[in-house]
Amino acid sequence: MSYSIWIVEDEKSISDIIKAYLEKESYSVTQFMDGLSAMNALEGELPSLMILDINLPIYGGQDILKKLRESSDLPVIMLTSLSDEVSRIKGFELGVDDYVTKPYSNIELVHRVKRILIRTYGKAEQLKISKELYIDTKTYELFFNDNRIDLTTNEVRVLMTLVKEKGRVLSREQVIELTFGYAYEATPRNIDTYIKNIRQKIEIDPKSPEIVRTKYGIGYYYGGGL
Repeated sequence: MSYSIWIVEDEKSISDIIKAYLEKESYSVTQFMDGLSAMNALEGELPSLMILDINLPIYGGQDILKKLRESSDLPVIMLTSLSDEVSRIKGFELGVDDYVTKPYSNIELVHRVKRILIRTYGKAEQLKISKELYIDTKTYELFFNDNRIDLTTNEVRVLMTLVKEKGRVLSREQVIELTFGYAYEATPRNIDTYIKNIRQKIEIDPKSPEIVRTKYGIGYYYGGGL
């Protein structure tokens, strides 16, 4: 499913950065630089999710949210520099799904977007690695007891390939082909780097890996759970 996201933020530099992060995840992004243009757009086709700044010219974020909730329950993440409890409670009463307080991590914001989209439009599909460790195959994220482990999308995709090909030892070239396809411009050394990073994050002892193992002279294979 392809998701569309509106960013309603009057600071262009902030909006552009958020847009860049979201587009890396293949979301379709539309930007609004003031409350009036966003308010007018509510009469047309709505997005999958809205990222909405609370402080906007003409119409504020809470005004837009109130208008939106008259006809739609689409998810909204509110951006705010206000930390007072009253503003947050009012936002939740109007139907905001999540609050992000400035300054914030754009990586964390993208993570929140992904989780809300899954919660709203579809349950995560899980690929079990061990009892505690699983991959969300919709968002390409790795979790340990529901806590996200910081791997890149490509690292997670490589790990997925090894798990799905359980019982096979894969050469670096096979990992590239099965994970990214023939057209992917990568070298075997790229795969070595991905594997090294994966082991650093998920193995108890990265020097003696139990999950991602090496068959020397041949390649890598999934060794099962911890």
